[in-house]
Amino acid sequence: MNNKEQIIRVCNDFIEGADEQDLERLATALHEKFSNVQNGYFGESGVRLINRASYLEHVAKGKFGGIKRSVEFLSVDVNGDMAMVHVFLSHQYLNFDSYISLVLEQDEWKVIGNFPKIELIEQP
Repeated sequence: MNNKEQIIRVCNDFIEGADEQDLERLATALHEKFSNVQNGYFGESGVRLINRASYLEHVAKGKFGGIKRSVEFLSVDVNGDMAMVHVFLSHQYLNFDSYISLVLEQDEWKVIGNFPKIELIEQP
């Protein structure tokens, strides 16, 4: 499996782990220093940083995840032991235009950062 294939697999573990609330799969994809960075947080203004432990807790409590989203990989850029992936995720009520950053450590790619722009879709 080449780097891009490995990166896409890890991104899918991250995305699907959250969607399925599979904490083991999700935790395996996340780097110990993972951070989720949002500018605006479901109606709140301002930058919000969510560390790995809080992110996993949000998923465990159902605050994040639990809904299957469609996934479209827009780009995968690899620069040595770092990568940036642009994905578009959607489901019935939310769109996520996200940049996912990864690092390669000990021959394993891990998600170290997620930078989502979340858009609420008008509900009927």
